[in-house]
Amino acid sequence: SSGINAEYGEIKLPRYILNKKIDPKNHWIPPCFLSSYTLDKLKEAEEIVESTTEETSQSLQPLPETELSAAYLRKVNRLKEARMCLEVKEFLKNLSVDQSYNDALVKLCDLIPDGHLQELGTKDVADSMEALLGLCVAKYGYRMGVDLLDRIKVTTFQAKNGVDPEMLNDHLYEKTPPSQISLLSPASIRLARSRCENLRNVEKAIGYKFREPFYLLEALTHASFNDLDTCYQRLEFLGDAVLDVLMVFHIYEQKPQYDQGQMTDLLSSLVCNTTLSKVCTKLELHRALLYDSAELYNVLARFFMNFEEDQLKNWCEDLSLERVFVDSVESDTPDKIPVLNLESKVVQAPKLLGDLVESVIGAIYLDAGEDILKVLEVIWPWFEPFYTSFSEKPPKNPKAIINELYPGLKRNIQPYPGDHYKFVATVTIATRDKDNKVSKYDFKTVGRDRETAMEVSYGRALHFHKKFLANVAIS
Repeated sequence: SSGINAEYGEIKLPRYILNKKIDPKNHWIPPCFLSSYTLDKLKEAEEIVESTTEETSQSLQPLPETELSAAYLRKVNRLKEARMCLEVKEFLKNLSVDQSYNDALVKLCDLIPDGHLQELGTKDVADSMEALLGLCVAKYGYRMGVDLLDRIKVTTFQAKNGVDPEMLNDHLYEKTPPSQISLLSPASIRLARSRCENLRNVEKAIGYKFREPFYLLEALTHASFNDLDTCYQRLEFLGDAVLDVLMVFHIYEQKPQYDQGQMTDLLSSLVCNTTLSKVCTKLELHRALLYDSAELYNVLARFFMNFEEDQLKNWCEDLSLERVFVDSVESDTPDKIPVLNLESKVVQAPKLLGDLVESVIGAIYLDAGEDILKVLEVIWPWFEPFYTSFSEKPPKNPKAIINELYPGLKRNIQPYPGDHYKFVATVTIATRDKDNKVSKYDFKTVGRDRETAMEVSYGRALHFHKKFLANVAIS
C-alpha cells in the first residue's frame, strides 16, 4: 500500500473515486452554476481587495519572523485568500475548451462548501488502487497486473528486462532464477547432487518430479546445515506469496457470494501455520530436512513426542483449526489452572513445519518455469480437504471465539519476573452461577514470544470453556 500511496498521482486516481452517496438536494451543483456559498465568498473577496489601498497592500510585506504579530498575519492571510478567490473567478471565466481542467478543479475546491467535497485519506486511495489491480488480474490475468504496476511505476519489470507486454503474460522474469545451490563451489555442488538422490520419496509424496532437484534440496535445507551454504528461507518467502495468490484466486472465483470478511477468514484458515503444519506432517517433509542444530532437534522431537503414530495421523486429518493440543492442557481444571511454561511443554506445531511447505511451493514454482497453474495442480490435493471443510463453515480461531463468548474478558502481557526475555500472557474469563456468584479463571502462559504466549492462553481458555463452561452463564 505504501508504494501505491506514493504513486497514485501518476494516474490521478482520486478524482474517479466516489466515497460519498450522491444526494442531489444537498450535494449536487448543476453545470455552469455556483453555490450561494461560493458567490458570497467571491463577493466578500471583491470587497476585501477593493477596500485594501495600494499603500496598505504594499505595507503587507513579509517581515522577520520575530516581528510578526497575530493581527498582522490575519491581515496578510485574509488578503491572500481574497486575491486567490478572484484569481479562480477570472480563471474559470476565461477557461477555454482546450485548456486542462486540473488547475481549475484544484482552485475551485477552495471555494466549494465542505459538504460538497469528498474527503479521501491515503488509505482510501490505496484501497481503490488495490481494487483496480484486482479487477485487472481477475479480468486479464496476474501477468497483466504486473503490467499495470509497471505503468504506475510501482514495479519496473518491463523497464528492467525489456520484456514485450505480450511476453509478460508468459514469463515474469527474463530468465528463471537458478537455485542458490548452483552458485556454490564445485565441491558443494557434488555434495548437493549426492544428497538429491535421497529426495525421490519426497517427490513421490508431493506428487511432482523436479527437473532441477537443487530447488527441492534448497527448500529442505536449514541454515544450521554447514555442509551447504544455503537455506530454505528465500524459497519460503516466494512460496508464501505464491500460495496466497493461488488461494485468493480460487476463493474469489469459486465463492462469488462471499464478502471481503468471509474471503479473508477462509484465506487465513487455509494458509495459517496450523493447516500448513498438518500438510507438512502428512507429506513428511520434516523427515527430509537437512539441519545441524541440537535446539531444532529438541523442538521437533518434543512436538512429535506428543503423539502416538495413530494420534499423529488423526491430527493431520483433523480439519479444525485447534492450535493447542488437548492433552497438553489436561491439567487445567476449575480447581486449579497452573501457569504453563512453553519451554517445558509443547502445545503448538512449530512454525518450521509451515515454513517447509511454503519453501517447497516456491521450489515447485521456479522449477515449473513460473507456471502458477502447474503449481495449483500439484498442491491442490494437499489443501482440498481443508478448503471443502472450511468453505462449509469458515472456522474462527480461538481468540475470535473467546472474545465473542466473553466480551468482558481481560487480557494483558507482562514481563516475566527475573527474565526480561520472557513474557507472561494472561487471559481472564468470568462466569456467573444461578446464585449470582462470579467465578474468574486466569490462563497464564510463559513464553519468549508475546504473540505465541497470548495465542496459547486463548487456546487454553477455549478448551476449558468447551470442557467445563459450555452450559454456564457468562458474566
